[in-house]
Amino acid sequence: MHRGAQTLPKGIDKHLATAYVLGMTATLRESQEDLQRLVDLASRGEEVVITVGGKPMAKLIPAGSPSSPKAPDMASWVKELEQLRRKYSTGKTGPTVEQILAEDRAERL
Repeated sequence: MHRGAQTLPKGIDKHLATAYVLGMTATLRESQEDLQRLVDLASRGEEVVITVGGKPMAKLIPAGSPSSPKAPDMASWVKELEQLRRKYSTGKTGPTVEQILAEDRAERL
C-alpha cells in the first residue's frame, strides 16, 4: 500500500504510520490480502484507491459519501433551461448568428 513516496524508519509499524495520512493507494493484490483494514480506513473517511497494473481502477469511500449526481433526463433539463431563460431574460434581443456571419463576410469583401 502506498501513500506517496515515503519510506518508514526501521521499527515503525507501517499500518500505524500510514493510518494518519489522507489518501491511500493499494494494489489489487494488497487489497485482497488486507481488505478488512482498507474497509475500516474507508469507513473512517479515507479514500482508498485500488490499482491494477499501476492504473487506478476503483475507489473505496465511506458508504455515507454523496454519490455522483445523476444526469437529468433531457426533457426536464430543457424545461428547466426554458424556465431560467424566461426568468432572467432582459427582453433585449440582438442579431442572430446568421446576421453576424453575413456582416462579417461582407466586411471582408
